Amino acid sequence: MECIQKNVVTEKQIIDDKERAVSRTAVFALTLLCFFMGATRDALATPIHASTQQLLRQAQQPVMPYVPAQVGWKAPVSEPQNGSGFEGFNTTEILRNAESARLRRALLLQLVTPNPRVLLAFGAIILLLRKMRTLHGSPGVPAPHPVKA
Repeated sequence: MECIQKNVVTEKQIIDDKERAVSRTAVFALTLLCFFMGATRDALATPIHASTQQLLRQAQQPVMPYVPAQVGWKAPVSEPQNGSGFEGFNTTEILRNAESARLRRALLLQLVTPNPRVLLAFGAIILLLRKMRTLHGSPGVPAPHPVKA
């Protein structure tokens, strides 16, 4: 009697696995369809149908000559009088900027470095969840309801 019940459960599991595989395949196909529809969105644009009058007007417009870009900008330069515009070489500001850059680098290094205890906790959680999944799905685990004799 127990053998028959076990076979029924496994057949049901096989059917459930087939349904799950079909649903996963359907979700994958829908995802691919949405991706390709989004990727070809620009290709589905309405083409421009120009009339002959528009083409004639466009042909009659003069062609813009190619003007190469200039290398520099020649803006009016205001010369400081008597050297009053020169601030000098500010060493304290340069050192302050270097110190703040060092502090930022040290802070980023502390943020990026993972905590070993957290990594071990994540690994333990993953292993325990996998173990629970294998124990739950194995046929050697007794049924949750008592067996009637």
